[in-house]
Amino acid sequence: MRAESGSGDVRVSGANQGNWEIRTGSGNVDLELPAGAAFELDATASSGEVVVDRPVTMIVQGDLRKTQHAIRGKVAGGGPELAVHTGSGDIRIH
Repeated sequence: MRAESGSGDVRVSGANQGNWEIRTGSGNVDLELPAGAAFELDATASSGEVVVDRPVTMIVQGDLRKTQHAIRGKVAGGGPELAVHTGSGDIRIH
């Protein structure tokens, strides 16, 4: 699944049974996934926060103080890739 927005919020709900790529230039991204969803997360909010409400085994590169803007890691052991990027906005995954 691929979703893009130049300016505006993106909301997605469902099971990620393949790779997902979600991008917005300016807007929030809100993802609602099933409780047991397993995926490889690559989330970046250049000017905002990344909030994930489930445990993430993080892959940290660089300055730990910047992790509120980017999270890379595995959720529930990993699975399909979930790439989420916003230039200006927050990312919330629940």
